[in-house]
Amino acid sequence: MAPKETEMTALNPDLFNSAVDSSKDRGGKVTKHQQAAWVIEDAMRGMAPMKDLYASKTNDDRSKYIHHLLVEVYLYEPLLWIYMVLTLFEVPLWCKNGSWWALSQSAAEMCPTPDGSHAYFSKLPYLPKAYASIIELVCITVFLSTISYKVLSPFKIRKSQEKVEKLRLVICGLLAADFALFFFFNHICDVNVSFRLSYFLRVALLFTSDAFRPACINIYNMIHEFLNVAVLLFGTVLFVAWVAAMALDDMDDVTNHADQPINEGFEDFSSSIYTLFEASTTQNFPNQMLPTFIKYRWCFFPFMFFMVLTVMIFLNLVLAVVYNAYSDSMTNQKKTYFKNRNKNIMAAFKLLENNGEIKFEDFVRIVSCLNRSPVVKSVTEKDLDLYWHQLDADNSGAVDKGEFYDLCDIMQYCLQRAPVGGWMQDASPAFNEWVRGPAAFGATNLDSLINYVLVVNSVLVLMESFQDLGDFQTPMSDNAWATIEFMFSFVYMGELGCKLCCISWKEYWADAGNRMDCSATLILFAVGVLWADPTIYISDETMRYFTILRLLRLVRLLAQVERFAFICTCIWKMMMASKEAIGLLFGILYVYATMGVMLFGGLIYDGNEALSPDGEDLDYRDSNYEILNFNDFGLGMVSLFVNLVTAFVPEFYEAFCAVSDFPWLAVVFWVSFYVVGVMVVFNVFASFIIDLFLAVYEQGSIEEIETEAEQAAEALEGYVTLGKFKGSDAMYKEMFLEDGDEDGDDEAADY
Repeated sequence: MAPKETEMTALNPDLFNSAVDSSKDRGGKVTKHQQAAWVIEDAMRGMAPMKDLYASKTNDDRSKYIHHLLVEVYLYEPLLWIYMVLTLFEVPLWCKNGSWWALSQSAAEMCPTPDGSHAYFSKLPYLPKAYASIIELVCITVFLSTISYKVLSPFKIRKSQEKVEKLRLVICGLLAADFALFFFFNHICDVNVSFRLSYFLRVALLFTSDAFRPACINIYNMIHEFLNVAVLLFGTVLFVAWVAAMALDDMDDVTNHADQPINEGFEDFSSSIYTLFEASTTQNFPNQMLPTFIKYRWCFFPFMFFMVLTVMIFLNLVLAVVYNAYSDSMTNQKKTYFKNRNKNIMAAFKLLENNGEIKFEDFVRIVSCLNRSPVVKSVTEKDLDLYWHQLDADNSGAVDKGEFYDLCDIMQYCLQRAPVGGWMQDASPAFNEWVRGPAAFGATNLDSLINYVLVVNSVLVLMESFQDLGDFQTPMSDNAWATIEFMFSFVYMGELGCKLCCISWKEYWADAGNRMDCSATLILFAVGVLWADPTIYISDETMRYFTILRLLRLVRLLAQVERFAFICTCIWKMMMASKEAIGLLFGILYVYATMGVMLFGGLIYDGNEALSPDGEDLDYRDSNYEILNFNDFGLGMVSLFVNLVTAFVPEFYEAFCAVSDFPWLAVVFWVSFYVVGVMVVFNVFASFIIDLFLAVYEQGSIEEIETEAEQAAEALEGYVTLGKFKGSDAMYKEMFLEDGDEDGDDEAADY
């Protein structure tokens, strides 16, 4: 829905503040406008309608509810993310206790290896335990106080919310107990503590939030379907491994032409399981069958049967079943969400309507009430009429039931006015048209001229890069190239100046492309000025980084290609709409990274002979994978990401089984990560992204309307209207709903 041309609607200044004034009577009942605003907030969150529509609530109840929301959005959630990020900078648990206050110690000093040899770390700065403990204590204290306030408050709204808050309170209590035990043993008793529940409880607390809780519900709902297929897959691996071990375990003396035992990898049942499990992940195949195949060609057929069954059938079946079950669960959630939204909107309309319509004055009072809540973006008094005219589609001066249904969608826009003119208020129409004209090769305007400049700049950048990469000897020195780039910076600064002469800063900065251009232009110009100053030295390495930034400026050329711009818009909207799936990935990586640090921290170092049994390096060390370890949380996340995108890395499995005192723990760790992280969560993410892209792609006309809205603008008495859509509802409707799925019965709103 694009912002349409509007006329100013007269607004009584006292009307906008009337709802706030009416809330000063703390014991008084909420007005119908406060009541309707409350219901609209529930609609925005997709919550089930309240039976009495808050008719029995007081202004004090409303204030406490708003306070709960403000604490959740502006205190609890930011602190929770700080608490999660803190893990990156905490000293790994396997490291020696050392000083709690020392700031100057390096990772090697705090975490020495048994023989003093080199070990890889993430090079992130570790906070001394005292400082990290202070931050953790502050976070836990705030969590406990805010959640306790909600649970113990006499104002109760929904039983489902109470259950979630009580669960959070239990988690925070466990966090406090874990912190107290860690502080007592590690600081007071000076005992190394190699295990903490805190890291797992942090993830649990994250997944109780409104943003990620639905993901946990969806995973729970699909577990049964996944297990049915997983049993078939791993049952096949076990059965074929048993048959292979029975057939080959006694053939140690039989070798092939390459002088390999033909039963290599099948010497016993456990070896046979690992070999076929590795093959089922498609890693290192066909290495598993070569020793036997070299000797007996017919052995290809049993391997072919196994690979067809596990890789071509069962793995794809897992993908289909996992996402189908997840999608079904999410579809049910979204149906409920949109039905609840429509029921609440209908209920709010019935609270306010007079003869089947709502007047502008009622809308002003509703928005005034909504501005107190963080659920809906605050609307300024001067921009209020913009939202009204989007809602009043027929410009009748009143909103009927059909128009009011669009309220939640319209409130997801960020509409605002910006002055039409820039620094030159009296710029001539010809100059204004030259600056504002759309970019098109062949046109005579500023953007078209800059496009030609960008083409020349791109050619020169390519020539410079070829010279640098090929080490060609040319008359052009590095200083000559830098001088040319400095001259281009003047051209781009001139472009920026011309645009700001005719376009207000507010309108200019509202466009994402302009923000990128402006930032790159100012930074490169500043660097050029510093480079030109003979008293200031800028190293070649530093200049290389700014060369990369210069290339971003040239992306503007690609933005002129309509299909490229559309794909980029699709990708951005997909990422914004896939927060739930990304949160799942992050949660799994976080949990396994913390487990990895506790189980394998400090085991990967140069002097560990377990990585070179019998003097021969394992493939892990031979491949220089030692930097991918669990010596700290940062490298643990990187190591798991590598395994996530490659499905399964045998070198990791073999190395960590070799260095661990309990190899079976390494087996459980890596196999469970493959099952949970790759087969479940990554498959959900991959399938979700594909479906989401198709939904956005098929929404071509809708997306074009939204793009037009974002770019904004019709002139409005010396102003332009800027509109930016902040929601993802249209994509979710396209993905999960069919016609009629979101309709709510009118009678359902009668309470």
